[in-house]
Amino acid sequence: MASSVYNALENLARLLQNQAGFWSLLIRRIAKMRGAENLYKRVSEGLNKEEIQDHLAVVLYALVFAANDFEVEIEPLAGSGSFESRPKSFCGGNPLSKNVPWTNPTRRR
Repeated sequence: MASSVYNALENLARLLQNQAGFWSLLIRRIAKMRGAENLYKRVSEGLNKEEIQDHLAVVLYALVFAANDFEVEIEPLAGSGSFESRPKSFCGGNPLSKNVPWTNPTRRR
């Protein structure tokens, strides 16, 4: 895993130059989330700034959900960022699925 994080951070520095320090702090925080390795790989393989920014949006949303006590899993979708989150205590249907199709909230237990 260390090499994929390193490669992702190296690509961030190359493409985002002055913003790389900020994003490197955030991207390291998702290391223990399920599926982070796939996201690191996508970031390291990103060809342009716009593609990297799409992946970084996934990082940001994953951290927002995690900060709100959700268990986050980054889904391994080819070419696009996505994640699944689960609230700690949740019963019944999925109220967010109608508005946010790439999430499945379930709180941590």
